[in-house]
Amino acid sequence: MSAVNETRDPHAVRARRHRLVRELLEGRRGRRLRAVDVLGHVSELLALGESVSSLRKLGPRLPPKPPTLDEEAARVICEAQSLFEFDPRAWQLLGVDLRRLEARRAAS
Repeated sequence: MSAVNETRDPHAVRARRHRLVRELLEGRRGRRLRAVDVLGHVSELLALGESVSSLRKLGPRLPPKPPTLDEEAARVICEAQSLFEFDPRAWQLLGVDLRRLEARRAAS
């Protein structure tokens, strides 16, 4: 979690939440956020009390969804999740059902 959240300074938390939401909506320097940045922002916003549905309603600029999730893409997603430990709900914004993906990989 961020140092700002740990200080519990309401102004700092509000400012951080505002920046994270703004970057989800506008990107950085006019460019869309990378998937890993979206996952980090969404995970932090979820920890601050936002919901996936409220974030989805904002209409964030998301990276394009892969047309199919082949075995290699599934491996990379599962690896990223285990390395970064994003909130599993954050993947929903990118159109990935992490539980289903992990179950599919476990079954194969």
